[in-house]
Amino acid sequence: MINKRAELLMNNYKKFNSKRAMGFCTSKAHGEYMAKFFNENGVPSCAVYSGINGENALDRAEALSKFRNKEINVMFSVDMFNEGLDIPLIDLVMFLRPTQSPTIFFQQLGRGLRKATGKKYLNVLDFIGNYKKAVLVPFLLTGDTTLIRNRSNTRLLPKEEEYPAS
Repeated sequence: MINKRAELLMNNYKKFNSKRAMGFCTSKAHGEYMAKFFNENGVPSCAVYSGINGENALDRAEALSKFRNKEINVMFSVDMFNEGLDIPLIDLVMFLRPTQSPTIFFQQLGRGLRKATGKKYLNVLDFIGNYKKAVLVPFLLTGDTTLIRNRSNTRLLPKEEEYPAS
């Protein structure tokens, strides 16, 4: 919950001209922090999590309704919306929490992979390094383990030190 990271997220949100974004947060406090930061910077946002709602939180049904009706642009989720959510207009997914589960990673990524009229691509901001599991995507789609073995000897992703700092 560092302002510098939140500013970097905001800058990329604006840079990619996102209309509908989903961020996956580590805790209720983190979701609240991110929603508050985006709201204070003119981007209607909310946090969505179970339990007692905070200042920037909405319950699931209200958040989805406002998101679909374009009343809010960003939902910061805490252990919700990993699966079973179909909003094709999501054009930016922000990984702000680690996951050891390739299945959860793929499900979260899938929130933005739905096709929609006028949507040409999905932007993904990964602040945790979940991208390292990306080589598992073909396996998760097909169940074919040779896809993982064949790719393990080829360099699909740049080394971590080759990625830009910001």
